Amino acid sequence: MDILFVQHGDYGLAYKNMYTFKKETYRDQFRSVRFVGDLSTTHTIRVLSFCARPHREQLAANLWSIGLKKGNHFKAQLDKTLASFKTDLLVCRTPHRQTLKWAAKNRVLTLPCFADTFSNDSLRSRLRNLWLGHTLKNVLKPCVANHSLNASQSLTLLGIPTTMIIPWDWSPLEIKYIGKPFPSKNHIFSIMYIGVLSQTKGLDTAIDAISNLKAKGIKVILNIAGHGDLDYWRGYTKQQGVSLQVNFLGTIPSDSVLDTMTANDAIIVPSKHEYPEGLPNTIYEALASRSPLIISDHPAFAGRLRENVDCLSFTANSAASLASRILDLKTTPNLYETLSENSINALQSLYIGSDWCDLIESFIDDPENKGDWTKTVNLEYIKQHNR
Repeated sequence: MDILFVQHGDYGLAYKNMYTFKKETYRDQFRSVRFVGDLSTTHTIRVLSFCARPHREQLAANLWSIGLKKGNHFKAQLDKTLASFKTDLLVCRTPHRQTLKWAAKNRVLTLPCFADTFSNDSLRSRLRNLWLGHTLKNVLKPCVANHSLNASQSLTLLGIPTTMIIPWDWSPLEIKYIGKPFPSKNHIFSIMYIGVLSQTKGLDTAIDAISNLKAKGIKVILNIAGHGDLDYWRGYTKQQGVSLQVNFLGTIPSDSVLDTMTANDAIIVPSKHEYPEGLPNTIYEALASRSPLIISDHPAFAGRLRENVDCLSFTANSAASLASRILDLKTTPNLYETLSENSINALQSLYIGSDWCDLIESFIDDPENKGDWTKTVNLEYIKQHNR
């Protein structure tokens, strides 16, 4: 079959990095890249990426990477590119309406497979959900998949029934760290942020919280790992008066993330509600590192971890709320050690649904769901059998 994957992120570059012994930039990246590449031994595989590098290149005998850069002519380029393929199956890894409308119009069997949480908290989001739901209704599909529990449940806002929703996840993390003791009295408390350097991910909130604590005479170090506009963010830390308390580590290899996390006293995930999270790797990795976790009240995280037992939570976009939670952790030994001790059970509780690779294989083997493979992996079944 001729199978098309549509996604964000440069597949061709990741594929080359994997085979030139470079490090992956997030957990399971090379596993998913290799899995898709290996499908080309029995199928024709094209990966269409929305990325910064326009390209069209053949990576192996039946494997192509195509890159489109978003800009003024993007929609026309995408229509032309999609029309140039002979596509039997589509795996659409982003809720991109233009791509899904093309699939519906051309009656292409499709697996919509997202990592996005949807909400109805504004007129704009309600309209977006209405349009996307209408588009998905017309797509030939066995199901709609989404990453983890809350993101999967949010698909009901698009009008998708729970029997048609398949939660998915990445492979479980190996646990290799023990619980952490409360930091010594003379130790300068350090917290870590890892992710895209952006305001919607809450980086400004994290920096502002450090400034808030400094104003109270409390010194905390913030270590930041990820890619983005470093000049802007260095300027922002200077503007907030905390440039000496903030370190930019750049993008760190996936196999160094856990060691870097465990070297810090706490991990923060300050995502704002407008950021379309599924359930980020950072949360899984923070729990595996045994460093206590502080998360925002983003809808994708709600109810997945227990406040003051598995994590601390703060009001998204509130530097004062985050600063207060950092101070709680910094000054309460029992709380710190409880969160670290409970992190393993908390991590294990997060895994739900199908492994991503297994999900793709099931779709390719039976795209019309004639064997009813979705029956025991859909959200309704999971909810009924996990009570």
